[in-house]
Amino acid sequence: AEQCAVSCETVRRDLIYLEGQGVLRRVFGGAVTNPVHGTFPDLMSRRGSRKIQKEAVARKLSELIREGDVLSLDAGTTALEIAMMLRTNFRNLTVLTYSLEVFRMLQEHFTVLLTGGEYYAREGIFHGEIACKAASELHTGMCILCPSAIDPESGIEDYLPCAAPVQRALMLHSDRVIVAADSAKYGSRALIRLCDVSPAHLYLTDGELDRETAEAFQRKGLT
Repeated sequence: AEQCAVSCETVRRDLIYLEGQGVLRRVFGGAVTNPVHGTFPDLMSRRGSRKIQKEAVARKLSELIREGDVLSLDAGTTALEIAMMLRTNFRNLTVLTYSLEVFRMLQEHFTVLLTGGEYYAREGIFHGEIACKAASELHTGMCILCPSAIDPESGIEDYLPCAAPVQRALMLHSDRVIVAADSAKYGSRALIRLCDVSPAHLYLTDGELDRETAEAFQRKGLT
């Protein structure tokens, strides 16, 4: 606003317009470029990104889990932060996952079920028919989904075509779906559409979620 000699409201309107054109995505305190179909960094490259925010999501999730729960846990860097929280805060859980890294982190602490299947080394996950079959034959009380993008109109999206069928199977065969993602992923887009947003899901994020995005979710009746 200072550099362009305009009001903050003008800047805000311009950012809304540019977001509508798909040029950028508004976040708390500003905006970032919008990688709708950009490259998706591998797992290790993403480990340090927004770590504080992902830890905040994991801490909030810990309030919803009880000893003895049976969970399914997604893959990705947020899932790894959640796995770290689980092994720190709980003693008795059963966890189903298709992530080899999550399995390695939890195997000595809980009963952990790994789907098996075709291995995708870049992301450290199992996928394919065997993975989907294993996910569909096991029933969990809670599915913790960690997608790349969540938008009240476009739905829940992610980047890996091979992982999407496994994620859908985990959601379908669970009593409750909790969508856990840091605030930068809310109001954004990714490549693969997993499902609609739903009032039956619970959406967890960190305290940096901007008010307009939060209100858009509330207007949809989403918690």
